Amino acid sequence: MRWRRRSLARRLRVREAQQRATAQLGQAALSGRPLAELLPTAVASVARVLDLPVVNVLRSAPGAEAFTFVAVHGWDKPVGSTAPMGGGPVTQLLSSGGTLVVEDTESLDEPGRTTFRRLGLRSSASVLVASHDGSRWVVAAHARTPSAFTPDDTAFLRAMANVLAAAAGREAAEAEVQRRATHDRLTGLADRELFRSRVGTALERPGEAVLALLLLDLDNFKDVNDSLGHDVGDQVLLATSQRLRDVADEGLACRLGGDEFALALSGDLDEIGARVQAVSEQLRLPIETAVGPVTVSGSVGVSLSPRDGASVADLLRHADLAMYRAKRQRAVVAWYDPSTDLDPSRRLRAVQDLREAISDGSITVAYQPCVDLVTGVVTTVEALARWNHPTLGPQSPAEFVALAEETGLILPLTDCMVRQAAGQTARWLREGRRLGVSVNIPGSVLEVEGYPDRLRAQVAASGLPIELMRIEVTETALVNEGAVDALRELARDGIRIAIDDFGTGYSSLGRLKQLPVKTIKIDRSFVTDLGRDSRDAAIVRAVVALAADFNLNVVAEGVETVEVADQLRVLGVNRAQGYLHSRPLPAAQFAAWHDQWLAQTTLCSA
Repeated sequence: MRWRRRSLARRLRVREAQQRATAQLGQAALSGRPLAELLPTAVASVARVLDLPVVNVLRSAPGAEAFTFVAVHGWDKPVGSTAPMGGGPVTQLLSSGGTLVVEDTESLDEPGRTTFRRLGLRSSASVLVASHDGSRWVVAAHARTPSAFTPDDTAFLRAMANVLAAAAGREAAEAEVQRRATHDRLTGLADRELFRSRVGTALERPGEAVLALLLLDLDNFKDVNDSLGHDVGDQVLLATSQRLRDVADEGLACRLGGDEFALALSGDLDEIGARVQAVSEQLRLPIETAVGPVTVSGSVGVSLSPRDGASVADLLRHADLAMYRAKRQRAVVAWYDPSTDLDPSRRLRAVQDLREAISDGSITVAYQPCVDLVTGVVTTVEALARWNHPTLGPQSPAEFVALAEETGLILPLTDCMVRQAAGQTARWLREGRRLGVSVNIPGSVLEVEGYPDRLRAQVAASGLPIELMRIEVTETALVNEGAVDALRELARDGIRIAIDDFGTGYSSLGRLKQLPVKTIKIDRSFVTDLGRDSRDAAIVRAVVALAADFNLNVVAEGVETVEVADQLRVLGVNRAQGYLHSRPLPAAQFAAWHDQWLAQTTLCSA
């Protein structure tokens, strides 16, 4: 071979140059020079020391199906081009144990032979090494004469490849340390500080695009953790994070902690609106877990820059206020509105006003009838809280009830409602008006130690027979064993239990047969468009079938038209509640309406 005819002196000079080049590259790597700078240095050094026209470095990421050129010297392909692993010299190198020397490229199969002939190359040497990050590195050298490479040359190529692989492993390790320091360990999303930094950078970019900042909180996620376990909870968080990552601008999704997330979207208002809607739709989809599909709802607050603030702090604060309004209104999405969202000082004043309203009797009750769709009989009334603020006027029940839940006032508010509703229904009974009355009891109240005794005492004090008392609970209350135990105890006393807003929360249908439930109330979202959306009819039909299997009554909420009532009757729904029959009314107005209703139904049946 040609290399054997080299003089000993020349071979020693070349070996010294190889060692010097390897040492210099190693020192540069140890000094912290980035890999992007080491790569061109490496190929230039190999080409200079071995007097070669072409030297390349290729890399394959873990799991990749091709090698990518990451440094080239004299080659006709640019950095970033690829060499597939199937067939050709790459395949031979992979099967050779890490070293491949081609003494004469005229012996190669096509198209390799033609490629080397076109470039005037007659021999090559390639080495393959693996990095600690799982990537593989190839240093490939090519000469214009056959049999140009000595064992010392291939050892030199391997030494250079090892330095590059070690540098790559170091960079990958440093990047992973940095990633862990700035990303959530479970979901891989950016943490709060990185998110704030990235949003701040986005706000500084010139242009006319609007930036939307979204804060998202999973409703009742604690119930999933408590009832199904933290492993399932983690699966829910992972699935949610992936859905948000798919919608957000690249790198602008964040887990703030627990079940709270943030993301940023840019574009024009129409585009942002569509993407916010996509987030809303994603939150409604079931999540596949180890125990089966789980559905959790979420509340999203949205603020826009520059309209709602030019700084990250302002946008986060305003999105947070909007998110809490979404919770109060039981809406999925709320956009920041300075006229309605409470800043801290206004919120403190609202809490104090609500506390006073509960204690001084300003919280009143309105009654809405539940009507049998076949007989027209009013079977029960639902007691609904009302608050007419002395200076601000009527307040939204969704907002002040949510405020009570957030601030620890929900128990006294519920006590106030039970006492008024039971007392008024007892008075009606004494007047000859026999009606059941239902009150919404939050899950947090049911979990209060001794609450069944507390409720029984309030009903007894009113004089209302216990069998005329009804309780409505949401689906989410049914996942807490403490609340379920309280419901079972109350059911044994003769109090009838209804699931309110059925179909909108987290629940296990199979668990219904284990619970003391007598009535399912279909949420208005499935009723309002009943005549226009065939999917709603299918859902109602399925709920009716389920109720029949469990021997439950079905009430449709939000019934506003005769057409919807007729369709409900055809679908098998036997009771309805909504504006078609009556708005929620104060006690005296309801009594007058009931008298008129009784007269009409008596006349119609005569």
